[in-house]
Amino acid sequence: MKTRTDKTIPIIIISYGLFFILLLFINLSFKLTPFSVVWLSFGTFMILFGLWKIETFELKENKLLKTNFSGLFQRTINLESMVRYDKKVIDTSHFNNPFNIVRLFSSDKKYLIFRRITIITDKGSKMKLDERTIETEDFNKLYSKIKSKKNKRTN
Repeated sequence: MKTRTDKTIPIIIISYGLFFILLLFINLSFKLTPFSVVWLSFGTFMILFGLWKIETFELKENKLLKTNFSGLFQRTINLESMVRYDKKVIDTSHFNNPFNIVRLFSSDKKYLIFRRITIITDKGSKMKLDERTIETEDFNKLYSKIKSKKNKRTN
């Protein structure tokens, strides 16, 4: 099973990075000062972070494969060695975070109240799954598979 990527959050992050870089080139007319180098570095870092958030997960037998940066980096954990998983519901709605800008781009509730799963293996490895970067249906399927693997291991 391979998950589909939700690219809303990465696109917003990349757009902000491009906005910072374009502001620099419009205002400074290509004169680099120490401040402009820091500004350019910040914009570039935001773009790279946005690309990093393009994540896919693939479940093959008992292994969960996570790819980041549009497939450039991969990480695999064995679900047979899973000690536990933690599921957190994170609420960033208007009352908890009035500066949340995602609601300007999408009316979907999953960007304001989302789930994050952290899988911990017996070797101390951790892997985080964020509902905002995966399609909700795929996240639910993946969560049920992880839950069933944990239940099989404890029995």
